[in-house]
Amino acid sequence: MFRRILSRAVAVSAGVQLCAAATALSDKELAKKPECHLVVEEAERLEENLEKINQTTEFNYHAMMYRKDVIALEHSLESLGRHGFNTSQSTVEQAYETLKKYEDLKNAEVQWRLARALVEKAFWSRDLNEKMRLLHEAHDMAKQAITLAGDSNCAGAHKWYAIVLHRLEDLDKKADHYTEMVKHLEMAAKFDKEDAYTVHLLGKIVFGLI
Repeated sequence: MFRRILSRAVAVSAGVQLCAAATALSDKELAKKPECHLVVEEAERLEENLEKINQTTEFNYHAMMYRKDVIALEHSLESLGRHGFNTSQSTVEQAYETLKKYEDLKNAEVQWRLARALVEKAFWSRDLNEKMRLLHEAHDMAKQAITLAGDSNCAGAHKWYAIVLHRLEDLDKKADHYTEMVKHLEMAAKFDKEDAYTVHLLGKIVFGLI
């Protein structure tokens, strides 16, 4: 019993001393943050750094994808910039998918190549309705390319507009686009004197060989 009372007395005494010690601390010392604040601050800094790393990684990813698309676009512009027709259906499909991403650029060079891709897709299609749909879409693209080109010498826009009209005539025997075809093929030949295919096509249309 005595030991229990003594133990309580010692505990009370120790508590009083601890309180007294705390009271004796200065306001400046009491204002100090506990050591754990260092851990919290370090965690916050780490979180900020991780956020920056994530942002940088995301930026690098988009930059990489942009460069990839640019390279693909350049390849598509080149592959659909040749004078004749493409004999590879996969090349046409790949070029079309790439160019389609940049349709909103409203660039004549992109638009007429899209028109060309649609014409060539129509060539590979065996469905008459799909052929008509693709050619009418190509017609709109080529016409828009001519509008976007304005006074610039965009031979491709005029050439493929004429080719679209010719293909539409093949499907609709009542249609007569002769005047328009000759007009735009002559302009294409004027703008690109090295395009033998345009001159060849113009001659065949004028002399009624096709």
